[in-house]
Order: sequence, then structure tokens, then C-alpha cells
Amino acid sequence: MKYVEEVVQMMGDTPRIPSEEERRNFVFKPEDYRDAVVMPWYRNIEQPVFYYVAEILENLTPSSPFPDEEYSSFNEYFIKKYNLEIYDQKQNLLDVDFTSK
Repeated sequence: MKYVEEVVQMMGDTPRIPSEEERRNFVFKPEDYRDAVVMPWYRNIEQPVFYYVAEILENLTPSSPFPDEEYSSFNEYFIKKYNLEIYDQKQNLLDVDFTSK
């Protein structure tokens, strides 16, 4: 997909992991995610996977119930699966579609 290749080229080298301070200071801005491509930095950074943001889910936040009964919320999912705390509890969740290079 040419669009993803252009995004990767604009990003430069493999995306970096944000510092703890950057994560704590992060404030979700919906306009930054409309018609955007995102890469989960907390997964395999050596082989990044990209997703197109299909929709910003304005009715869901990290404290919303997780669709699988194994986790009570998206917060719990991220803590247990990735050992990550989501600091911006007001941020909306994203509905994404897998894309590839």
C-alpha cells in the first residue's frame, strides 16, 4: 500500500517507544487520529504493524467494559497483557483496520 509506505518514510527510522514522561503528559486529541495510520509501539517494535483509524469511538474510554469477559475493562486488559497503565482516562478508543506495506 503506497500510503503506508509514505507514512513510514515520513516517520524516518522504526518508531521509538515514548518515555514514561511523554506517556504521562499525553492528551488525546481526536483531530490527530482522524484519517490517520497508527502503530502500537508496545507490541513488536522490530516488525511494526500499522492500522488505519476507521473511527474514533467517542462513547468508549479505557475504563469501558472490555468485550471479552476475561477482562473487566480496557485498562485491565492493557495492564495484564502489556504491563501498561493508560494515563489519559478521558481518551477515546479507536476502531482500527489492519493495513500492510
